[in-house]
Amino acid sequence: MQKFHRLGATLTISVLLAACGSSGSSSSPAKAAPKKAGSTDPGAHALAQAAVPVLPDLGAGWKSYKDAVGFSKLDAANCSVKSGSPVTVRDETYTGATLSDDAGVAFIYGSATVFRTAQSAKAYTALRATKKFTDCKQAQDDAAEKTRTPADYVKVVATTDTGVGQNGLEAYYREEVGSRATDGTENPGGNYARYTFRQGRVVFVIDIDAGSQPTDAANTALGQRASDALGAAVAKINQRITAAG
Repeated sequence: MQKFHRLGATLTISVLLAACGSSGSSSSPAKAAPKKAGSTDPGAHALAQAAVPVLPDLGAGWKSYKDAVGFSKLDAANCSVKSGSPVTVRDETYTGATLSDDAGVAFIYGSATVFRTAQSAKAYTALRATKKFTDCKQAQDDAAEKTRTPADYVKVVATTDTGVGQNGLEAYYREEVGSRATDGTENPGGNYARYTFRQGRVVFVIDIDAGSQPTDAANTALGQRASDALGAAVAKINQRITAAG
C-alpha cells in the first residue's frame, strides 16, 4: 500500500478485461488434537508464483519498484481469517513484486493463493466480496494510516464493479486515502483498488495504488494506463495458470 497526498480530481480505474480469458476433538486430554490440513496446497509453490503480475506482463511504461515478498503464513489478524473464509493461520499465500509506472504515481502488485479444491477457492473469493470483509479491511487500513499520519484517513468507497462476474473477476473493492483538515474537510490523495480473480483453485488478487492527479485529463490518462496494465497482466497470468495445469 503506497502513500499519496496529491490533491486533485478523483481517479477511477475501470476494468477493461474483455480479452483476458477466464476460469473458471482430542481423544485424550494427555494428547494434543492433530492439526487438520489447511485449505491451501503446500505443494503448489510454482503455481502460486505464476499467478502474480511480473514486469514483462505490463508492457512499456512500467518498471520494478520492490522485490517479491515471497511466501508467508496468514496470521490471526488477517481479515480473511477473521471474517470466516476457508483460510486459517495454517495457510499461506505468495506476494509478488511491486511494479511502478515510470512516473511513480501508480503501483501494481499481487498475491496468489492456491487451494486444494476449487470449492474452497470460490468460498474464499465470496468472502472477499462481503461487507464483513471490507469493513475489516477499512478498519485495519485506516488505523495503519493514522499510525503514520494522524490526520489521514482510509475509507472504502466502492464494493463492486461492472466487471465482477466476468473473466474470472469475483470480488472488487476500492479505498480512498486522503487527509482531513481541522474543520473535517476531506482532501483525497489517491485510491487503492483491489481485484480478486479466480481460475479453478487458484485465487490471485491484483492491487493498484494510484495517486490522484491535478486534472481530470491527467486522471483519465493514468486510469487508462493502469487499466491497460491490469488487463495485460490478467491475460498473462491466466495463460500461465492454464499452462501449469
